[in-house]
Amino acid sequence: MMKLRILQNRIERLEELFPKILEGLKKYHELGEEGISDKDGGYLVEYKKTKGKILLDLMQESVFSIENEYLSGLREKLQKLTIHGDPNIPESFLNEADEKFKKAFLKFLEPEFPDAKLEELADDYRMSFSEYDYVWNKVRANLLVIKAGVIPESLERYIKEIRECLALWKHLAAATLLRTTMEISIQDLCVKNKLDDQTETKLWNKKLDFWDDRLRENKITERNEWNLSKITLMDQIDLLCMMDKFSSLQEECHTLRKRTNEVIHNEIEIDKKLAMELSHRTFQLIHELYEAN
Repeated sequence: MMKLRILQNRIERLEELFPKILEGLKKYHELGEEGISDKDGGYLVEYKKTKGKILLDLMQESVFSIENEYLSGLREKLQKLTIHGDPNIPESFLNEADEKFKKAFLKFLEPEFPDAKLEELADDYRMSFSEYDYVWNKVRANLLVIKAGVIPESLERYIKEIRECLALWKHLAAATLLRTTMEISIQDLCVKNKLDDQTETKLWNKKLDFWDDRLRENKITERNEWNLSKITLMDQIDLLCMMDKFSSLQEECHTLRKRTNEVIHNEIEIDKKLAMELSHRTFQLIHELYEAN
């Protein structure tokens, strides 16, 4: 509870500082360096250091569960920080801004980590490669911020393993495991919404049509065999996204399914950049699926 309160206070402080930083940037644009006061510079330093403190607090987490159902705003902010690097930048900027400018702006707001603290943490990870690199990679690796108790334990285990792979530069292993997290999430949500349950009458006609189509395609052998393990991830996604609350996520589900397929079947070369992109998008997708449920 204490950790959650500290995180909430820090997120709130970032919200207070963000308009001040934008105002400082406006002064810089209009007046140049002479328009920037020491106070403006102090706001920026505090902002970057506060983000660093949050990420250090979360470094040991793979899935950070928040019990309180009314803290969806905090979950959203923390998820956005770990995925995009900042909790306050508008979605319109992330989706529409020029890539070069967006990259430069996020770099400008990049979190700062005290060297002494990183070195202290690195002492706990004596590896065959630089301990500093391990800690740096892990503190910058994505995590999943989600409401407590909503995901299977198996999903949390895989996400923890993915973060270790990214920290240890095992990009192929990370990308392959990302596919598994998608499968677990989609199947879990199908079961939670009783899309394989013939006794549940909700969406009955749509469910019946879907499973009859699988029977015609010989993916199941009997009309009463509504078995998720018998159908592909592609079919599972289509089944889940019959529900209105998930329909807007269908395209991203299929895009990531195809991208991870390409990695698994060695159709594209995996490197750090692609592994990080896939982890960003997959964790964000899982977050949105469970928040929508």
